[in-house]
Amino acid sequence: MNGQNGQIKIEPKIAIEQCPDSDERVYHIKVEISKCESRYFSRPFKDPHKYLKDIGEVGSQLLKNVFAIPGVVSVKIEAYKIWVDKSPIFCWQEIEPVIIEALKKVVEEEIVVAKIVRYWCFIGKD
Repeated sequence: MNGQNGQIKIEPKIAIEQCPDSDERVYHIKVEISKCESRYFSRPFKDPHKYLKDIGEVGSQLLKNVFAIPGVVSVKIEAYKIWVDKSPIFCWQEIEPVIIEALKKVVEEEIVVAKIVRYWCFIGKD
């Protein structure tokens, strides 16, 4: 799809990577959400201002929105993806719609959501 001035316009899209029976999900997005290399945050923030400045305005707002969700334990953020760990007492059906809304807020556009299920297979000796 072409945008203004002949530039290619990329549709905002979220790909959700999930592993069965896992408390971790990865959200890939076609919008840059962090301005630095990987950063890991856990509840509660110890010194948020030091690191939030590093990741930029979009990533900072996203982290604040995600950590406002009950059940979120930790978050790792990179340029185009965010890992979210939840407490086992919470279920993804409660948390995931709110995470997607938090992503939509920072993108400020309609987003297409695609799910990717990753199955782990361990082969070993019995």
